[in-house]
Amino acid sequence: MLYGIIMQIRNGLYNRGVFKSHSFSVKVISIGNLTAGGTGKSPHTAYIANLLSKYRVGILSRGYGRTTSGFVLADEKSTSGQIGDEPLMFSRWFPDIPVAVHENRVSGIKKMLELFPDLQVILLDDAFQHRSVKPGLSLLLTDFFHPWTKNFPFPTGTLREFRCGSKRADLVVVTKSPSVMSPLLERDMRKRLKIAPEQGLHFSYITHNLPEPVFDHPALNEKSYFTSILLLAGIANPYPLKDYLGKMCSQMEIMQFPDHHKYSLNDIENIRSNFHNIVTQNKIIVTTEKDLMRLEKEEFVQILKDLPLYFVQIQTHLHDEHFDETILHYVREN
Repeated sequence: MLYGIIMQIRNGLYNRGVFKSHSFSVKVISIGNLTAGGTGKSPHTAYIANLLSKYRVGILSRGYGRTTSGFVLADEKSTSGQIGDEPLMFSRWFPDIPVAVHENRVSGIKKMLELFPDLQVILLDDAFQHRSVKPGLSLLLTDFFHPWTKNFPFPTGTLREFRCGSKRADLVVVTKSPSVMSPLLERDMRKRLKIAPEQGLHFSYITHNLPEPVFDHPALNEKSYFTSILLLAGIANPYPLKDYLGKMCSQMEIMQFPDHHKYSLNDIENIRSNFHNIVTQNKIIVTTEKDLMRLEKEEFVQILKDLPLYFVQIQTHLHDEHFDETILHYVREN
């Protein structure tokens, strides 16, 4: 209650203009959530960047977990330590899009516009609680199986503010939903989330690509099957990946770490040891693309390079075309 009340007071000060929210002439789309993570912000940010491929787009993130501070622009030499794992993924996925990090979103946008005055759209990754910037379009994500209706503010739960904060969102996206949605499920979720008439409600689902080798190991195909898979996951909600990989093996062992976990040499040695302790020959290690960004240190590579390490990419899909239309309509507006 105390944490939620503090956030409620903060939001009230922004609503009343005591704390200033800055607007920009460039189109600004915020992608965020009420929880501490696990809703799929990065894949949805990537989805929107792909959708807006005809426009000059920039991505600005806080760069959670980085060791640097201030404004940092991603380049081909950037590491997860310098800019964070998710911005590093963005820079790899979109080499032609400026990707930057700054803990102060207002200063970050100003710096991006100074460096790239031709930007037409800036995507703010994980910025729903960053009220200092007033986005033109605000997206709020929630997990289908773990909606905010079942959650509480810190430290009892993982909410960053009270559930009523969801009313600030223009669009609510229920992520990781079933690939086939019924009208009954949609109506039930709309009622549970208490979606206002002026808010758009959309549903997305994910698909997994085949695991890809990190080092020089054989590529997999749809018929690949293993006796054992060691899953290495430092993400908030790995359950969809567990479900996907469970169909590719007889047994699965899981090494789960906190979201954005900074791997140590001891962790890497334990990964190697746990893999060798699996008493079967037909076995691989699988991790997420996000984790891979934090496993690229040279000392880690030397320990892992002879192991059959694979990573999985995910793809986001929307159940309806209205989401795309809403995004494009906002960007086209004068």
